[in-house]
Amino acid sequence: MISKETFEAVCNNAKIHLEYGGKDYNEIVSFLDMLSQIEDIPVDESTVELLNLELVNTYREDVTRPSLTRDELLSMSPSKEAGCISVPVSLREEI
Repeated sequence: MISKETFEAVCNNAKIHLEYGGKDYNEIVSFLDMLSQIEDIPVDESTVELLNLELVNTYREDVTRPSLTRDELLSMSPSKEAGCISVPVSLREEI
């Protein structure tokens, strides 16, 4: 049986809220137990198709292009300090 700490950690990682020992708990744990006991998962045509899929990069190509120089960037900043853009502190740690 799964411990309460493990159950809560899995729920937190999955970003779901379930009560330990709640209505769905026994069904979920029983299903996971069943899955863990399966030794040979049957492979059919749909599984083979999934295994043969080619991975395709869906991101665009990296293209080098001109960017602003430091001086150009700093010239547009309303506040600068020591060669950097200066921004006001928005969060402070209370002591």
